[in-house]
Amino acid sequence: MIGALVTLTSVALGIAWGAVAGFLGGRVDNAMMRVVDMMYAIPYLLIAILMVTLLGRAFFYLVVVTITVFSWMDMARVVRG
Repeated sequence: MIGALVTLTSVALGIAWGAVAGFLGGRVDNAMMRVVDMMYAIPYLLIAILMVTLLGRAFFYLVVVTITVFSWMDMARVVRG
């Protein structure tokens, strides 16, 4: 259940982000891809700790949100290309 939900949300977010960046191009594309680059620089453990702080101990939602935050960026790059 967690894998299916994470896959669906990360694919949807990645397709939307990459499609907008690729379609608009130029400065918008450059800015959107720099956001993705900044997200790559954030350590996974820091986001996991932040999610526990914000969401409490709701394990299911915590895992889905945390994995989604880190998995949509690859899909966005593929769709943009």
